[in-house]
Amino acid sequence: MRSKKGRSFSQEDFDKINQKVYELNNIDKTDSAVFYNLKTETIGLILKLEEYYFDKMSSRYSKTYLLEDVFATAYLDCIVECINKYKPDKNSKFTTYFAQILNYRVLDILEKYKKDISLDSAFANEDGDGDSNLYDLIESKCSYESTESADNLQTVDAYLTRYIMYIVELLDSLNRNKKSALVSYYKLFYTTRLIDLVKKEPSNNSEICQSLKYHENETINCAEKGLIDFTYVEITNTIDEMFFNSLKRYNQLPYIDEKSKTDKVLDVPYRNKILLAYLEAYYGKKVSDAVISKMKKKFDSEICSLKNI
Repeated sequence: MRSKKGRSFSQEDFDKINQKVYELNNIDKTDSAVFYNLKTETIGLILKLEEYYFDKMSSRYSKTYLLEDVFATAYLDCIVECINKYKPDKNSKFTTYFAQILNYRVLDILEKYKKDISLDSAFANEDGDGDSNLYDLIESKCSYESTESADNLQTVDAYLTRYIMYIVELLDSLNRNKKSALVSYYKLFYTTRLIDLVKKEPSNNSEICQSLKYHENETINCAEKGLIDFTYVEITNTIDEMFFNSLKRYNQLPYIDEKSKTDKVLDVPYRNKILLAYLEAYYGKKVSDAVISKMKKKFDSEICSLKNI
């Protein structure tokens, strides 16, 4: 089996997913760490088949217009729903069950989105906020206040997994196309939001921190290590250290403007002036606040549209 984009999939990919879901249904759920890690691994395996399923559904409904962006959201939601509801003793193989449910979701999509729609409305949240998009959804679902129920936590895990994969692929794409300037800025914005996310968690063992730690190599490798060193008091190389270690105070940063040199601990997410001070201290680059804001908007646009990935 090969997707239109050239990626091939074997029966082993589907067999592995079925085996992981079987193990997930038979694991002792009181061992939360083991259950959580296996579930995250399973979601990751199914996410890799998105191209295959998109091509399959597009071919099946060739006389319709299936938006790839809208399909991506439905696909992720379907994964979470199916893993939660699947019962081995009542259903066929998980991959068969998943394909059937996904087909129903696609039919719903085609009924709902008969006309071309904007990306923002495609990612509108449950409250009907037409300005919402994928990046906003990730950030809102990753806030502690919005993760009270088990279902919300599972959805957060899936979105975080997907988000990290997007960041990895986006930076890799930019590097391949020799867009080093964009890479530098994007890593800055990704890093400040990562620190903000970790620092606002109530525990380093929260669902969000566990998800980040499960993907720790990718999560940390995408970050701007210089910015971490610039803003943390201690050496910080892991998610746990990011949670426990102390941030510096404004008066400990070089190149920060005089009015900001207070004894106050750095705000998260980092303000533009922190990024400006870092760029001047580490790269000798004096950049305006307007440039930072413009590049930040471009970064958010890239993440929302999922282009160049």
